[in-house]
Amino acid sequence: MFRIKQYVPGDFCLSCLRCCRYNCSPSIWAANLLKEEKRKLSLQKIELIPYQASYICCFLDPGSNFCQIYTQRPLECRLYPFLLNRCERKVYLSLDLNCPGTQNRLNSKAFEKYLHYLIGYFKKPSILITLKGNRHAFSAYPAGEVLNLAELDI
Repeated sequence: MFRIKQYVPGDFCLSCLRCCRYNCSPSIWAANLLKEEKRKLSLQKIELIPYQASYICCFLDPGSNFCQIYTQRPLECRLYPFLLNRCERKVYLSLDLNCPGTQNRLNSKAFEKYLHYLIGYFKKPSILITLKGNRHAFSAYPAGEVLNLAELDI
């Protein structure tokens, strides 16, 4: 359902060892599932499993860094390092400042172009209807670790 262009190049993502890895379980950073994703994956939530001294997403193959459900991955995974951030009654399109794939690109034209693309994407009526019915799935991320980029009408 959600077809979103990937912002960080795939080869960079595969060489990074941050995504899908967590310091604790449960983690606010773990992907939440929309109602449709729960049905499609036959899950209520993404499980985090112990791995070495931390936790990983149950769909991550830590040896290859590949996602076992990549073509069916949830919206939050497709969107990352951008996030749908719930701040009280508002929802913002935000950026995870911990993603190394964005740190050198924040002030670039490519970043600005992609941001406009996402804002337009989240204005599509079919996307708005789905997201408005799933507000419960949006996390409230720590203010110092995310950058709110635009308020969304969700």
